[in-house]
Amino acid sequence: MAKTHNAYKGEKPQRQPKLLMRDGFTVGYELREQAVPETMINAEGKVVPYVPKFPDSIKGSFAAYKANTKTLLKASLYFLIFLAPMIVLLVYGYNALLAHYTYSGGNFMGNLGIGYPGEISDIHSIMLTLYNGYQMFLFYCVPAVFIISLGMAGLFNVAKKVIWNEPIKYVAKPFFDGIKRFWWKYVIFVMVGAGVLLAMGSSLIYLLGEIEMSRAGAGAYCACIFSFIIGAPILLYCLVPLTIIPSYKLSFVQLIKDSFIMLVNRFVPYLIMAAVSIIPVALLAISPIFSYILYIVYVGFGCSLWAMLWTGVGHSSYLKCVYLHDITESQSKNPYAKNAKSAKQQQRQKPQTVEGKTESPENAQAQNGQGGQNSQSNNQAKKKQQGFVNPKKKKKKNG
Repeated sequence: MAKTHNAYKGEKPQRQPKLLMRDGFTVGYELREQAVPETMINAEGKVVPYVPKFPDSIKGSFAAYKANTKTLLKASLYFLIFLAPMIVLLVYGYNALLAHYTYSGGNFMGNLGIGYPGEISDIHSIMLTLYNGYQMFLFYCVPAVFIISLGMAGLFNVAKKVIWNEPIKYVAKPFFDGIKRFWWKYVIFVMVGAGVLLAMGSSLIYLLGEIEMSRAGAGAYCACIFSFIIGAPILLYCLVPLTIIPSYKLSFVQLIKDSFIMLVNRFVPYLIMAAVSIIPVALLAISPIFSYILYIVYVGFGCSLWAMLWTGVGHSSYLKCVYLHDITESQSKNPYAKNAKSAKQQQRQKPQTVEGKTESPENAQAQNGQGGQNSQSNNQAKKKQQGFVNPKKKKKKNG
């Protein structure tokens, strides 16, 4: 018995992959020192297609990290030069600022000289000054982040070379070469992200201060909520170009567009990676002693591992977008699609019937023009065949 339409009700058509905003995506050349060979010789001595040692993915980046721990440890030590101001600010400056603002905002004299018992300091004023200390700490972090952005250019350049298994004789050369070539791009995106973090932190501190004074209104809540809703995607976007700046040759405008398209098409991997990156930062709030141990671990291994994993996510996302870009481009160049469009256009035109044949108006006009030219040439040929006859001679012959 033949299948009916109801038999295919449960079947769903396969969804064809496509790249959103394909027209704005630019495929850049890889910034490699050595060309990638097309073939390689395997362990059996056979010539096979080239397979990279570390694939451009999170797993490949982690495998490259384990295989090149010493190289990345040296890169972390160079990065420590640019990370030192932030470490000093976290270890010493944070406690100094909070102590200064806490002592200056409280009245610890107990109204001495007025009478006994004296009044203790107002807890609300102390909390407000404490929030002011948090705000000043955020302001002091801005120049420290600027210095860190310079070191990130070198660290990500080393991470790219490690994943691509390029030879590194001296770690200092690719590290400072990355700073020389890409520092201004890293500074722009990192400082934009720092500005967004500053706005989010300031709105939260302002809301906490208003709540402490029991005067928080709808405006303070809305400002804090909207700052996080708008700022979080912008902050995530600022992390995307950091992973592909040293790897692919793109202009600054192309980098902005490609990063946005990558984030739209590969939002989930970037979101998961951002959530994983927040966990080590949250562990610093457990206890002061534990945080000091974490500082040592982060400086030695965490920074380089963070750069490797983010580079792996960036490379895999970029190659996925390139793959989808090529698929959609090949589909747009399908000759059958063009023939279908031309057939539809021909059907829309009004046909003309000439001697039982249906032709388009353009062909009919062309044939009419050719027919007129042929008739004129035939008349001219007939005139040439007839000789010239004098009318006087005809009359004489007739007479």
